[in-house]
Amino acid sequence: MSRLAVDQAGPVTSVQDGGRFGAQRYGLPPSGAMDRPALAAANVLAGNAALAAAIEIGPLGARFSVCEGALRIAVAGATRDITAAGRRLPMQTTTLLSAGDSLSLGAARNGMFSYLAIAGGIIGAPVFGSLSVNARAGLGSPFARPLQAGDVLTLTEAAPLAQERRL
Repeated sequence: MSRLAVDQAGPVTSVQDGGRFGAQRYGLPPSGAMDRPALAAANVLAGNAALAAAIEIGPLGARFSVCEGALRIAVAGATRDITAAGRRLPMQTTTLLSAGDSLSLGAARNGMFSYLAIAGGIIGAPVFGSLSVNARAGLGSPFARPLQAGDVLTLTEAAPLAQERRL
């Protein structure tokens, strides 16, 4: 198991996946990622299913730190500056982070939303088949609200990759 701490997050940074479908007849919207192709790109790079849960980062950026274990991450979507462990990272590539490393994603430049996919995935209890946050309905997991400083996400251990991936 690995853990990722939220050090800073904009007001619309949350856990999102492909959404929850089939409950619209009860008045429950599908929720899910605002940019499904970007979610899929980040997840495929990380070695996850295309619409698996990832962290959707809004226009203001976010900062994280790896508390425990190692993580393989990928970021896709709106262009932003990314630094990890003191080095600048390109968009749409996988990167390995170790315990103690920090990850900073700057403000979006071309678009609104980016996706931070973590190989192996985010651990949570699906609500109507999805981890996606719908704050108005109080749904989502592991938090039924946008992420806040101090939150810690527990992550599934990822299978090793033979080599880093790039789009």
